[in-house]
Amino acid sequence: MANRSKNGNGSAGPVLQFEHIERRESAKYQVDVRVLEMLEKYPDYIAEQTGHKPPVDQVVEKALEQVLNSDAGFKKYLSNAGGKTTARNGNHAANAANGNVKSTA
Repeated sequence: MANRSKNGNGSAGPVLQFEHIERRESAKYQVDVRVLEMLEKYPDYIAEQTGHKPPVDQVVEKALEQVLNSDAGFKKYLSNAGGKTTARNGNHAANAANGNVKSTA
């Protein structure tokens, strides 16, 4: 059975939680090599703790989602002018600000 250790928040298991949902490729970004090295190792940690090894792109998605959803100023921004509906993003930004979006793309 997987070894369950304390995470940085004092509870057992990883901080990030994963759902099995369909993904598609989006824009590519340059990232600090030190961050990339951590990203490459995090799925192994998840697998050790949960028995499920998510792809790195899911780790990136969940980490960004957690950070963006925890930023009160950004949520306020999205609910005001920054969250206006556009043809490109629909109402996704405003819903994300309210925590009403599950990633499906």
